[in-house]
Amino acid sequence: MTQLSITQAQIDSLTRALKEQRGVAAPDEFCKDWDSAKAVLQALQPILSAVPTVGLFAGPAIAVVIAAGDAAKKAVCS
Repeated sequence: MTQLSITQAQIDSLTRALKEQRGVAAPDEFCKDWDSAKAVLQALQPILSAVPTVGLFAGPAIAVVIAAGDAAKKAVCS
């Protein structure tokens, strides 16, 4: 079974890269919408994780997206 995960070091590296990024498209939109998008992803995660075969990848993939989104929020939102 393939295990998808993201380490704290990878999250920290992504946060640093995003902080250094200039000219990011619509950071205000992202900052405004991330909490709602995260809530939707969190609601979908257990549903998709329960689906045979799909759940093997969907649950962990959503967790990685949430971790990356949280890192982006930490980096670009005040």
